[in-house]
Parts: sequence; C-alpha cells; structure tokens
Amino acid sequence: MAQTLVESKAVFLERAKRVGLPQEAVDRLVAQTIDTMAKLAFAPCQPGETPTEESLAALIKVGGAAPSLGSIAAVRHLVFEAQTLLVSQTKALVENKENEVKELAPAERRERIRAQARKLTGISMSGQTECSYASYDLCMKLLTDNCISYLSPAKFITREAELRSEKPRKELDVQASTLVVRDRDPDQSCDTSTALSLHHAMHRRSLALDLIGVTDYFRVQGFVDFLLGHLHQEPIAGSRATSVQQILHADRAAWMRLAELTPDGIRRDAAGALPLDSLWARLQTDPKVIFHLLPREGGALKREHNEIKPDLTDTPTKKQRKGTGKGKTKTLREPSNLPEELKGLSSWTKTGKRRCWGFNMASGCANAKVGQSCPRGLRNCMRCGGHHPAHACPKKP
Repeated sequence: MAQTLVESKAVFLERAKRVGLPQEAVDRLVAQTIDTMAKLAFAPCQPGETPTEESLAALIKVGGAAPSLGSIAAVRHLVFEAQTLLVSQTKALVENKENEVKELAPAERRERIRAQARKLTGISMSGQTECSYASYDLCMKLLTDNCISYLSPAKFITREAELRSEKPRKELDVQASTLVVRDRDPDQSCDTSTALSLHHAMHRRSLALDLIGVTDYFRVQGFVDFLLGHLHQEPIAGSRATSVQQILHADRAAWMRLAELTPDGIRRDAAGALPLDSLWARLQTDPKVIFHLLPREGGALKREHNEIKPDLTDTPTKKQRKGTGKGKTKTLREPSNLPEELKGLSSWTKTGKRRCWGFNMASGCANAKVGQSCPRGLRNCMRCGGHHPAHACPKKP
C-alpha cells in the first residue's frame, strides 16, 4: 500500500487538501514537478532531517510575497507524512512481505475509475460488471510483484457481493519471530458454473486488469471472447459441445503460458508498451491453450449405438389398457429393463401410451420432434408429462 501512496498524484493532491495547503501553494509545487509524496519527501531535505522554515517557504513561495505561517505549517505537515510513508515503503521492501496485500489507495482508485469510465465510453460498469475493490488489489499485487500468477475468474466478485460479505475475523500469525494479530484473508468467490456467470466474471477481470495498468482492456477481452465463443459452436457428429469446464482449463493454461512468455516482467517497457498486450492474440493459436478446447467424444451419434433398447415383451397391449370394472383400473407395471437413470419415473401416459426412454435420458433421441411420437414412444417428460426431457424437468428435485 505504501508504494501506491507515495507514487500517486491523486493521493498527493488529496493529502495536500486535507492538511489545509492553499491551492496556489499546491499549484506551485506541481509547477515544479513535485506532484507525488515520494518527490516531496526529498524536496526540502533528506528524509530523517528536520526541514528549515526557509526551505519550506521556498517550495511554496508565489511571486515576491512570503507565504503565511499557516501555509508553512501545512507544507511541513505534508512533508512529514511524505517522509514517513517513504520510510515505511523502504522497510516493507527490505522485509520482503510477499503475502501482504498490495492495496490500491482510495484516492488513486477513485481517480482511475473515473478515468476508465471516460476511456471505455459505452461499456457498462455497474451491477454485474462493477468490480469489487478486492479485484483491484489482486491485480495490484500482480503489477507490484512484476510477474504473472493465475487469477481465477471466480475471485473477481461484484462490488455488491463485496458489500454484503462479512467482516473478516482476526487470527494469530507469526511474522519475523513475532506473534501478531491480523485479519484473516477473506474467502470470497463467485459462481462460474454457467456460461453467463463465467462471462461476467471474466469481464470484471478484464476491467480490473485494465484499471491497474496490467494490460489493455480490448486486448484481454478479445481473448475472453475467443474462449467463450467456443461455447456456441455446433459440435461435430459424435462429439460433445465445449463445456464451461474446458473454458476454465484453457484460461488457466493461457495464464501459465503468459508466465513463460514474460521472463522480464509485465511492467511497461522503455517505449511505454505493456508486454501482455501483444501476447493475447498469440494465445489464440497456442497449442497448450487450444488443446483444452478440442472436441470431446460422447456426442449423440455415439450414444445412439449404445442406447438401451426397451424390452418389447413389456409393451402394453390393448387388454392391459382396458379397465377391469367400475371404479377399478389395472396398474401398468414398469418394464424390467428400465434404465437406472429413469427408475421411479412413469413409462406410460395416463391413457396408456408408451413414453420414449431415449428422449428422457441425457443421451437424447433424434427420431422425432418434441411432443411427437417416435418408434420408441411418445416424446414427453416421464416426470410431469411436459414437452421436455425428464433430465431437464423444472420439477426435478
């Protein structure tokens, strides 16, 4: 957190306003390119030394008039904060606190959110697309460490979900042979089991990466669209459609490849380019990524050959469908070879018509349309009688 505080212009301007420094004095500092806490810490003297009144006055002097005592007191306060934060940052670097959360300063976060909204005009950033503050911290740690680690889409919850979550409990921890009390790391995750929820989670991750400056939004979102596009492709005969789980495996493989392709880090180079921006398009043809998107065996065509055929000897006859007398009806018994998947469901309609087993099973039946009859029976639900298979019945427990 200290590194962000001392290097952020938004934090510098906010702290200058908080300590009561006049606007003309702030403008004077910015005009001298003293626009961060890190620069201000070294402006009047070395950190650890007490700045003189003359050195402080020289920083904010406008024209020939000497600054007031209140202005000098305010800039002295600001210099003290800057030097304290800089010492704290240096201490954190020496101790190498790898597990410490790298938080984005509130003032810097607000400024970046406003800038991103102006940059990405027309893209919604509310509701399901509003990132949690913890999402920014995850990306901030990535940039601070200057190396890739996998950021699962499930970690990128919405801001609304973050506000609803409970405050983390305290726990004991040993740091540098000292027993300390700290907040337990919150276990927050979102659902990614459906195509829609996965799309929202990956979109939030793209926005967070763009806001922190890890990569450009349009570059990473282009790769996300490439992955999710496989969910809508028609599977070839004998194979299944691409699943959400395959997309998640491909996404993880892509991030592992990014780690291999960025040995020099992910920060901007001397030309101002982000290393990740040029790699997203390359991942779309990377064999290690494409492997997870290949068709899997087990489609409808393959299952039709192995489909369990009903025992025709158990087919109800006209005599079985006929009533046995007033107030008495004969119960139609279930076939002995009823598949395990359909046990407990009714193979017959109320009028004694047979229902198609294949249509009600996950393997499916392509011999007729829904509601029509095929050689194996009527194609409707064996659970409620509706025009849908039993495995997709809304009344399924």
